[in-house]
Amino acid sequence: MYYIEDEFYKNRIISSNKQMIENCDILVCYVDEKVKNSGSKRILSYAKKKGLKIINLFSEV
Repeated sequence: MYYIEDEFYKNRIISSNKQMIENCDILVCYVDEKVKNSGSKRILSYAKKKGLKIINLFSEV
């Protein structure tokens, strides 16, 4: 977990995930991109903007 003590408690996971993305080259995730409001989807979009290689394990059956 990254240092997030100064963040509002509802933003702590998102802040931690953003810091993690800043320090990696590849994102391996399981995200259904059709879900409207999802923190995981928000972080996936952030990773795409940063140009990370993304491996999304989600597949529709």
